Amino acid sequence: MHPAEFKISEDLTMAARILESGTPYAIALHLNIRSFDKAITAESRIDSLEKEVATLRNEILDFRREMTNLQTKGREGAGSPDESQNTIKKAI
Repeated sequence: MHPAEFKISEDLTMAARILESGTPYAIALHLNIRSFDKAITAESRIDSLEKEVATLRNEILDFRREMTNLQTKGREGAGSPDESQNTIKKAI
């Protein structure tokens, strides 16, 4: 069932009636609401963290490529170890 197929206002009215009933159904609905809220909050956080991890992985790959380029330049063009260090410091 798609969310557009049910009326949220009706569900809220029924949920309020159940939650105020003082029955075991009230406890069950209360616990379900809390559990579902916690689950969607966790899913949202996981999605955000997965995007952050992907960004960090890309940054690490970029840094590795740059380090490889600097090491190659250092081996090819530097006349002394001091010049290689200066090249690396400029890149950083």
